[in-house]
Amino acid sequence: MDDTRKYTVVIMIAWLVVGTVTLVWNLYDDLDERQQLALQSARSLMANIRYTRAWNARHGGVYVPVTDKDRPNPFLDDVNRDLETTNGIRLTKINPAYMTRQLSEIASEYGGAQFHITSLNPIRSENRP
Repeated sequence: MDDTRKYTVVIMIAWLVVGTVTLVWNLYDDLDERQQLALQSARSLMANIRYTRAWNARHGGVYVPVTDKDRPNPFLDDVNRDLETTNGIRLTKINPAYMTRQLSEIASEYGGAQFHITSLNPIRSENRP
């Protein structure tokens, strides 16, 4: 094998090694970037849920019309949980925890992020960590 051929083979091998290293580096960097984006998205979602819960709590809960999807919360111990307007519309109070569960159900229906917030002392048995 003459010198030109040797140098060509060496250059091709070096080029292949550099290309492989670059590919691996880019794949790793892409994976890291996707993980960081997913983490930031999850943090943003949870922050928005906290803000929404705080808004609800500041208002002492929010009353909504009773429907098939908005049933009275059997775990809400509040004498004013259920009200009826003067024109006969039945209302039920939605507290922050119940609202969060409903938001999670809506997100699940639309194929969004699934989340579950629980407590060390859950009231509902379904809220076990």
